[in-house]
Amino acid sequence: NMEEANEMVAMVERSNIVFMNAFCHRFYGPVNQALKLFRDGSLGKLIHWQNRFAGRAQGMEKRWISQAEIAGGGILCDTAVHSIDLFRYMVGEVTFVSAQVSTTLPIEVEDSAAILLRSVAGADGFAGVTGEISCSWVTPPPEWVIRLYGTEGRAEIDYSTEPNLRYRLAEGDWIKVPYEGPDRFAAETRHFIECVRDGVTPRVTVYDGARAIALIDAAYRSAREG
Repeated sequence: NMEEANEMVAMVERSNIVFMNAFCHRFYGPVNQALKLFRDGSLGKLIHWQNRFAGRAQGMEKRWISQAEIAGGGILCDTAVHSIDLFRYMVGEVTFVSAQVSTTLPIEVEDSAAILLRSVAGADGFAGVTGEISCSWVTPPPEWVIRLYGTEGRAEIDYSTEPNLRYRLAEGDWIKVPYEGPDRFAAETRHFIECVRDGVTPRVTVYDGARAIALIDAAYRSAREG
């Protein structure tokens, strides 16, 4: 929750330790390739960003992640927190959050959720972009997809295909973009080692973690209060 997140921020500031949140998707090669397509204007102005991380998770009723007292929440905390950080990383800071949640499994937390977002106009990144996040533990087959829609074309990152990134202009066929670098977990770990060993500033800070928690908190309040 935000109280605990703020305590962690204060602890990091007070002790000056090396702290990095494990938002591994920032280190995913195709994510950064797709971002470059929009930053260099290849697909025009970014208008809408969409993400779905979902599938059927077996035995959730027996796992700690579905126990509110331990996990703090359900799929919003487990999965959507990564999606929210991806939006902030790829698009920009968030100015609007609206969410709905549902529970199908015999558990005490939400197992499916949908979130609407909007980026800050004039922020460093892409201004006024709308975002859409959906996630679920109960809907097969699995989907791990990010889609970016621009004025001149669209890009799609599918974690289950090879290559993972493809894009399409207003006219023409899909163009596949290969990636041969390290996977996101290896790249993330390598970067953290550099931060500890060489004094490099972490690409994901304690403030990014606290901001993600603040937006998750806003999503829960939206779901409760409309």
